[in-house]
Amino acid sequence: MPGSFTDYAENAILNHLFGGVSFAVPTLHLGYFLTASSENGPGSEPTGNGYLRIPTPPSYWLESIAQLTQNTQDIICPRASANQGDVVGVGLFDSSVGGNCLVYFVADSSMLIQRMDSLVILSGALVHQWNTGGFSNFLKNRIFNHLYRAIPMAIDPTLYHGLMSGAPTDAVAGTELSAGGYVRQPLANNSANFAAASGGIKRTAATIQYPRATAAQGTAAHWGFWNMASGGQFMAYGPLDPAHAIALDGQLTIAPGDIEISLD
Repeated sequence: MPGSFTDYAENAILNHLFGGVSFAVPTLHLGYFLTASSENGPGSEPTGNGYLRIPTPPSYWLESIAQLTQNTQDIICPRASANQGDVVGVGLFDSSVGGNCLVYFVADSSMLIQRMDSLVILSGALVHQWNTGGFSNFLKNRIFNHLYRAIPMAIDPTLYHGLMSGAPTDAVAGTELSAGGYVRQPLANNSANFAAASGGIKRTAATIQYPRATAAQGTAAHWGFWNMASGGQFMAYGPLDPAHAIALDGQLTIAPGDIEISLD
């Protein structure tokens, strides 16, 4: 079953990484659904008849080193005391009751749970894998290990916005500008500089202004965020639309809201 984040989880992760609003390591509990889930929220769970969410501790999940995690042992749900209905997917919650659904998994086909049946999810059946783009491999693994393996993500106090002429990938940053007095621009990691995420999308809330170029710098076609003023970990990236050719005395200014970061 392939996994996806809910908008609630996406917003919490984005606000932690870009805005400094702490998203504590959750205690995961697995539940199952009789109706379809989506980014907007979970499907409906069975009511009564022996149904309970069950804990899935960090030892149940593969440490992410290749932008992927999965359950590493069978997950056995309580036996039903009466007919519960057709299960169409499962979800991971941050509480044994109520709480928030963080991840949902869609079943290939429905599974009827009748009296005395127990839903068994075999090792390796729940797979959560990143799509390509947007975030670096470093950050993708960091997010999965925070959520699934209880390895906390630090909140970087300052993030550094940079410009690239060459296209970045998840594995490596593109060619960063370097001539004409170019330097990455610092942004304190707080809600004044990063607007609250909504619908799984985070936007900058502050103006980003680069120094006036003392020589031609080339064409800035992509932006990126790092956690240090030079070197450091490459974190997230996207295109500059349109690209900007920065000549002698040119100065690039990026308006609030023009940088958009998404987990989708």
